[in-house]
Amino acid sequence: MTSLASRVMRNRISPPLKVEIVKNEDVEMFRSFMLFTVLLLVWLLWSGIYTPLLVGLGVLSSAAVVLLVRHLQFLDGESMPTQLLKKIVFYWAWLFKEIIRSNIDVIRIVLNPKLPISPTLIKIPCAGKTDVSKVIYGNSISLTPGSVTIDIQEGQVTVHCLTKDGAEELLAGKLAARIRSLEER
Repeated sequence: MTSLASRVMRNRISPPLKVEIVKNEDVEMFRSFMLFTVLLLVWLLWSGIYTPLLVGLGVLSSAAVVLLVRHLQFLDGESMPTQLLKKIVFYWAWLFKEIIRSNIDVIRIVLNPKLPISPTLIKIPCAGKTDVSKVIYGNSISLTPGSVTIDIQEGQVTVHCLTKDGAEELLAGKLAARIRSLEER
């Protein structure tokens, strides 16, 4: 039997590479704990019944889902973006303020007898690099009254705005800058 080195030299093939998958157990355990906590809280909030039997079933169901997700290796940075936890709270507060402000603007437009709308369709560059940030960007646009995300494709977001002022505000990039700051570590 010939050695691997002689076969490599004779056939000019590259030696097989050893690939090691490095898993950070601490990050995986944290994501598992966060998923379990969220699932259990949702179970408890939606059930509304806090008997020992139902709470126990909630704990068992949440644990079973976490074990299944870990077994299928779905707990990664995209499905459970724990790196966003600190920044997302401040983002939600800012977004809530923007939603209130946009609601007031839309109320002013609707209550005005002249109905000063100027429907505008714009395409703007997508703010994020990851799929999660693109989804947050598109949903944030749609959450603010007066604008709706129609499509996200090829790095472009198509948005329908109720007024040209709303379109100009999106084009100014304030929301995009907030989304980019979420991605920074």
